[in-house]
Amino acid sequence: MESRLGEVPLDVEQYLNKVSVLSTLQEIVKLAATANSLAEFKQSLTRIQYRNS
Repeated sequence: MESRLGEVPLDVEQYLNKVSVLSTLQEIVKLAATANSLAEFKQSLTRIQYRNS
């Protein structure tokens, strides 16, 4: 992800380290591979976080 989108913010890194549901991890990997920017990735990640809370 860093190579595509730049430095990963600490809050994103902390969230990713807590995710343990395989389907959510797979969704995040796809998102990281297709997001056009870090801002786009974070916006989509926020939707995933909200949906899974």
